[in-house]
Amino acid sequence: YCEKLANGIDPISDKAMPADSVLNQVQLARFFFFLKEYIGEELKPTHSTKSSPSGKQQFIITQAALAKVDISTKPVSISEFAKRVSQYTNPDSKLFSHKWVMAWLIQAGFLAVSEVDGKKYPTPAGNGIGISIAIHSNGYTEYKVVQYDENAQRFLLDNMDAILEPQGYCVIQ
Repeated sequence: YCEKLANGIDPISDKAMPADSVLNQVQLARFFFFLKEYIGEELKPTHSTKSSPSGKQQFIITQAALAKVDISTKPVSISEFAKRVSQYTNPDSKLFSHKWVMAWLIQAGFLAVSEVDGKKYPTPAGNGIGISIAIHSNGYTEYKVVQYDENAQRFLLDNMDAILEPQGYCVIQ
């Protein structure tokens, strides 16, 4: 988005912005280029001094820490759920990844990948544990979001060892 805005392109419609648009100013273009570079630097992986023999940082979480994870009464996205789990990981630990959950949910049959658009959708089994689709709007367009209700969040926490096992991790007692 920043790169498109810096180049005078509306990131939603991919069309050139009018010359008199408030977003199409030299000062803002410089800011958007700066912001793009800053975000790029912040997202670069950092190397920790705490690592496994293979050189990769370990994921560390205890059963007691998992018990502290906030379960939202409102449905949340999988990235929000992962953020909540990451708050309770060991400070030297790799963060919990939503990708681990998604891979496990697909493998376990709770999510399926659509052949039409490549997106992930809950299966009937997924609906049964509290995974659903919600329609959101950003003011320009509507889009679908997979959400996890209170039961689904609890289910994921209860199955954390199964989620972590393919990654080579487990919950520490």
